[in-house]
Amino acid sequence: MNTSHPYDLVIGLDRSDKKADLHLITTATGQRRSQTIDTAPEALWDWLRPD
Repeated sequence: MNTSHPYDLVIGLDRSDKKADLHLITTATGQRRSQTIDTAPEALWDWLRPD
């Protein structure tokens, strides 16, 4: 049985005017984590930009 996934990361996003609640699932490990970020364009860019 093939259990590979087409995506490495699944992101659930619930956005309001002032914050975005994120739920991230790493498909290879099943690891889950949640975080909240500001919805200002700069904050979203900082979150998306790789370190």
